[in-house]
Amino acid sequence: MIQKNIFRENERIEVLDDIQKIYYKSIIQEVNTDNIAIGVPMGKQGQLFLYGTEERTFRFIYNNTQYFFKSKVLGRKYSGRIPLYLIAWPDEIKRVQQRAFFRFPCSFKIEYWILQISNDVEENFFDEAEEAGVKAENERPLEEQIESLGPPEKGLMADISGGGLQLVTNYRIPKGSILYLRLSMHSKKEKKLFQLKGKVVWAGDPRNEKIKRFRHAVEFLDIDEKLREDIIRFIFVLSRERITL
Repeated sequence: MIQKNIFRENERIEVLDDIQKIYYKSIIQEVNTDNIAIGVPMGKQGQLFLYGTEERTFRFIYNNTQYFFKSKVLGRKYSGRIPLYLIAWPDEIKRVQQRAFFRFPCSFKIEYWILQISNDVEENFFDEAEEAGVKAENERPLEEQIESLGPPEKGLMADISGGGLQLVTNYRIPKGSILYLRLSMHSKKEKKLFQLKGKVVWAGDPRNEKIKRFRHAVEFLDIDEKLREDIIRFIFVLSRERITL
């Protein structure tokens, strides 16, 4: 039996576009005895049209926990001049994770370029001339920056989520630095290459003084929602594989 009290009016709900594999945002407008009324789902591509009798995947967050369910579209109605979609009460709701983004432990090689060094440098990571050069490069188009920076640095990705990753390197990257990341990941059946920007939001000291390995929390920057959904989908693929081992 589902907990109907977790559906609340004026709370956000998202609808999956099965073709583009991205979610469109909406609002729960009414919680009725026979159905749930939501606003027109909207995204960067415009509005998502829902048609009667089709089944859609929905997700929402309640008490910092993310839920997924499938439900049929029952039709449309108007509240004043505002169009609403009616969806049926779901038979089952899946509670997927406690955090906004599930963090998946892994061990994949990662390549990265430093686009910008933070002004808040705690060590003499670069001399002033080299740091000035990096800032000047940052004003050029991204493709030109990568080409001019030469071969990438290499590190290890210790975990990843839809919002960021943990980067392990042989030296410390200052907090606030901007990186261009190339993530090469693979499951049993497919390989994926993700390329995106990130910002170092935390930089830690080595856990072992004999082995100088520095850990960094990197938050994804300016990430397209379709790319984020692709990363999350692949994380779930890897998670399912690990469970079946």
